[in-house]
Amino acid sequence: ESKSTGELVIYGMSISYNTIACNMLAADLKVGREQHVNLFDAAQKEPEFLSINPMGAVPALTHGDFCVAETTAILRYIARTFGPQYYSDLSIKEQATIDWVLDW
Repeated sequence: ESKSTGELVIYGMSISYNTIACNMLAADLKVGREQHVNLFDAAQKEPEFLSINPMGAVPALTHGDFCVAETTAILRYIARTFGPQYYSDLSIKEQATIDWVLDW
């Protein structure tokens, strides 16, 4: 399967622990940028954001025309797409150990 092309954008609010985790991995791999979503103004419930994540929650990610939400799904997507040597190239047991920590 070919990788999505286009800019990687992480939507969230910098005080959100879940957003921080996604931004940290993206920064470590030197990809993407953050797009501020003001939760105090309910921006995550606006139609523009709901087109990215119909659940109306942060974080969410777009990469070109691809959208995904939920912290661990985003972390796995970034790792598999931009850092396969740290995740996808591992054994199933090594991936499971990482998944265990991610899902905790």
